[in-house]
Amino acid sequence: FLLAGLIGTAISDGGNNNKVAINDNSVLHLKLDVPITEAEIENPFEGLPLPGAGDATISLLQFKQVIKSAASDSKIAGVYLDISVFMSGFATAKEIRESLLEFRKSGKWVIAYSEVMTESAYYIASAADKVYLNPEGDLEFNGLAVEVSFFKKLFDKLEIKPEIFRVGDFKSAVEPFMLDKMSDANRLQLNELIEGINNEMIKEIAVSRNIEESKLKEISDKMMATNLQEAKKLKLVDSLLYYDQVLAELENKLGVTNESDIDFVKYNKYKKTVTNT
Repeated sequence: FLLAGLIGTAISDGGNNNKVAINDNSVLHLKLDVPITEAEIENPFEGLPLPGAGDATISLLQFKQVIKSAASDSKIAGVYLDISVFMSGFATAKEIRESLLEFRKSGKWVIAYSEVMTESAYYIASAADKVYLNPEGDLEFNGLAVEVSFFKKLFDKLEIKPEIFRVGDFKSAVEPFMLDKMSDANRLQLNELIEGINNEMIKEIAVSRNIEESKLKEISDKMMATNLQEAKKLKLVDSLLYYDQVLAELENKLGVTNESDIDFVKYNKYKKTVTNT
């Protein structure tokens, strides 16, 4: 009965959810620590006080539309990018990053802040005007890696012999079932893949952060940014700030005197204004 009542309440409030008011001088809050898919996957339990009900995916196509709309929306002053762990692939990260760079061309700002940033999260965050990290946090910037699981020994113990049909050395999809380690051919092709992606990431970060590409490659290869003080010294991040200090930075940008005057607009809320127009 409780679940039915909650669903009934959500349905009855559905009409009100279409009326979204955005105040002047608002900050678009982008929290990207969720799966990002090509198309939106609707969550029927979104908004209900149930475990996992708040979890939702973000549609890449709609995300780009939202950012484009925010760039021309006079009520949006800038973007607060909140990202720690990016849950999608490089191609998606690249498109999101390009959307943020395009947003900045409007003259509006993007500030990125988190306690922790993984390699792909930092790649996206580097598109911001300013990149801030918590002084007690962590930054991963040491290149990419690939892990492959193998099941041959398990199959041997279970006396399972898979029937495998393969033509060519680089057909590696079946290798986990027939080998107990990576073949030279697969190692070669995976190394070429991640090396190409890593080089592209470093090239783009170098431009955004105004660091020589060769220097950035050296920082990554030699793991020179093992702590945040080094990361700041090497210009990977602009400042090490606690959250209240970041809010003070936003106050200055918005021309307000109290953090309570900062009007954060969450992505899902702002998305409705784009959908309804």
